[in-house]
Amino acid sequence: MLATVNRDVATLSSLFARAKQLRLVSQNPCKDVGKLNERRGRRQARPISYEEEDRLKQFSPPWLSMLITLLAETGMRVQKEALPLKWSDVTVEADPAYIHVKHSKSPAGIRTVWLTSHCKVALLHWRERVGPDVSPFVFPSPRISDTHMTDYKKAWQKAVQSAELIDCRIYDLRATFASRANACRASNLTVAYLLGHSSTQMLPTYVKPLDENTRAIIQAMDATRASHVAGTHTVQ
Repeated sequence: MLATVNRDVATLSSLFARAKQLRLVSQNPCKDVGKLNERRGRRQARPISYEEEDRLKQFSPPWLSMLITLLAETGMRVQKEALPLKWSDVTVEADPAYIHVKHSKSPAGIRTVWLTSHCKVALLHWRERVGPDVSPFVFPSPRISDTHMTDYKKAWQKAVQSAELIDCRIYDLRATFASRANACRASNLTVAYLLGHSSTQMLPTYVKPLDENTRAIIQAMDATRASHVAGTHTVQ
C-alpha cells in the first residue's frame, strides 16, 4: 500500500512538472510531498525452521518439494532465478556442484550459486524424473514442457495450510537461507553476495568475497543440517 502511494505521487509529480513547463499550472503541488517509509509497513520475512521445512515438503507435490529445497539451500529468487532455471545452467557433477544464474533482478544477481550436498542430491534425484530429455527447464510447465512453470502460489498455499504454518510466504525461504548462512558465521558481505544483492552499502559492487569463503559457508550449512538431523534421531 505505501509503495503504491509513493508511485502514484511520483506519477502525479511528473505530470504536474510537465504541466508547469507548458505553463498550464503555476506550481507543482507534489514537489514538497515527502515519500512514505515503505519498509515500515512491509511485512518482515520470517525464516522457517528445519522442522517446518520438513512439514511443508510432506504436503507438497514433488516439484514444489524440490523448489523448497532449492530456495532454502541457495537463497535464489523464486520467479526471476529458480523457476526459469535450465538444466544447462546446473552442474551437479562438479565438486562442489554449482548453478550459473544468468538472468536475475539486477546485475548483482548474475552469479555462481554453490550447492550444498543436500541440494545436490535432491537435484540429482529430480533430474532422474524430470531431466533434459523431458524438458530443458528444471521446473517445466505441466502443460508445455518447453516452457517453465510460473504458477506456484496455489500449491504453496495448500502446503502451508496443510502444514499448519501461519503467515508463511515462499519468499521467506530466502530469509531462511540467509539466516542459516549467518548462523554459520557468514559475513554480511558474503551473505549479500550469495543472495545476489548489490549491497551492504554497495560494497559487493567493488569487492567480491573469495570463492573459498563462499564454499566454506555452504559446507558449514551442510554440517549444520547433518548435526540437526543426527540430534533429531537421537531424541527419537
